[in-house]
Amino acid sequence: RCAGSIGSMQMQHASVVALAVVKDARACTAARIALAMSSSASGFDPEKSGRQFDAILVDIDHAPDRLLAPHSASFYEVEGLAQVQAHLKLGGVFGLWSDDAADDAFMAKLERVFHSASAEPVTFDVPLQDRTFTQTIYLGRKAPGLIHAKRGAVVFAGMKRVGARGASLAVD
Repeated sequence: RCAGSIGSMQMQHASVVALAVVKDARACTAARIALAMSSSASGFDPEKSGRQFDAILVDIDHAPDRLLAPHSASFYEVEGLAQVQAHLKLGGVFGLWSDDAADDAFMAKLERVFHSASAEPVTFDVPLQDRTFTQTIYLGRKAPGLIHAKRGAVVFAGMKRVGARGASLAVD
């Protein structure tokens, strides 16, 4: 069994959605609901379809490549990350906690989807085990606004590449 939560809050100048799952997600409906909400156009707020957030903070698996349950695998792919980004306001931040050190393959996916991306190490001492442990917070920021138009296709905030009849347009 697991305990899961999907919560949103409105702070003074920011709206945040947090997705978290604790323990074994195989039997956890909350994790499946969170993933379904992230991939739907209606998003995370059942009372306001399409609502966008200043931040989306996620802690649902051990790491992007160490899943609690196989149903969350697509969340960590380029398409899944792009779906999450669609629920961010311009300039909004996606944050993902990982139990592991930074993973180059996952960073490459973040860099394809978000305007800017980073992996921030979090190092702390574990006195009971007499060792130091490093985990990672991945961050992706959606671009602050319209970037440019090219060959009839408009590239909107946060998109690194967009297909226009098979062509790939790079954003500078």
